[in-house]
Amino acid sequence: MNSRNTFLEINLNNYVKNISFFKEKIFPRKIISVVKADAYGHGAVEISKAANNSGVYNFVVAFFEEAIELKDNGIVGEILILNYFNPKYINEIVDRGISVTLFSESQLKEWTSFLKEENKQLLKIHLNIDTGMNVLGIKIDEAYEIIENLYENGYCLEGIYSHYTNADIIDSKFYKKQKEEFSAFVEKVSSKHSMKYIHISNSAASISNNIDENYVRLGIYSYGLQAIPEIFLGEINPVMSFKSIISDLKKIKKSDTVGYGRTFTARRSMNLASIPVGYADGYDRKFSNNGDVLIKGKKCPIVGRICMDQFVVNISDINEKVSIGDEVVLFGNQKNEEIKVENLAERINTLNYEIISRISKRVERRYINIK
Repeated sequence: MNSRNTFLEINLNNYVKNISFFKEKIFPRKIISVVKADAYGHGAVEISKAANNSGVYNFVVAFFEEAIELKDNGIVGEILILNYFNPKYINEIVDRGISVTLFSESQLKEWTSFLKEENKQLLKIHLNIDTGMNVLGIKIDEAYEIIENLYENGYCLEGIYSHYTNADIIDSKFYKKQKEEFSAFVEKVSSKHSMKYIHISNSAASISNNIDENYVRLGIYSYGLQAIPEIFLGEINPVMSFKSIISDLKKIKKSDTVGYGRTFTARRSMNLASIPVGYADGYDRKFSNNGDVLIKGKKCPIVGRICMDQFVVNISDINEKVSIGDEVVLFGNQKNEEIKVENLAERINTLNYEIISRISKRVERRYINIK
């Protein structure tokens, strides 16, 4: 049921085309599809199925529950958990064939206290090397000893990775420093141990022609959104659009106010339209008096505060008939006009990642153009 005709339109054809573009661009490296946070709000299961159909069989998620969802829905391939999990689940993780991230020595000790002896060599580990992020990860000078400890105790170290802090900043010296340190570390380790997976590049780093590793973690670019503000990648297209309808129409006169707190006062008589979407849907309250939607292919400004379940726009400048039930585009295309996620993010001083990943589950995901 979708009683308010409000949904995210997820164009899987665009996703497949974006993946195909990057498969060719980064070849012979392979793609690890980043599908954490419900594939940035797109729906992890459907996105991962599309990735499988595009020949992608490696995925990263943030948490164990996200990996279970993919496994339970028949996603084929390797799944890596990037973040913390309670060590009591370590044997279930092994049984399900899921890979884990080792980011501290104490973490390994916790695993060992729960891990069955017969599962030790079956546990698939990626070592997270901290090259400057300082969130999770093992410092390089400590990592060599930990790697030797893993091999001596019969563990399977199948991958090494790190995270760039600012690959989206052009000519970043810190980015180059991280790259050099990680490459040197990998070279030294690889002289003694073979490694199946080596990865540090994210979407922003993926357009570089100087990638040393054999896998690239592709996230925001795969969803058709831009990773570097100064570089517009025209070969990709957004996968997600946010659509609703007009739920009510009204006229107000000069000096009337709109919404909670009376933050908007009309300077003239106006025609208004109510939209059944609010901050409980993940449409940020900061768009109050600070955003637009598309109606009849024309940008209509938001007036007053975003409520929990609705907001109001000014439709006075639309020259054609407007009716209850007419389509409203919160971001995406309508006729010859477009509202980009990047523009919305800029308005409220955030990232395109946050705009799409915070749209709540009560907004239906509707998948179109599936071939």
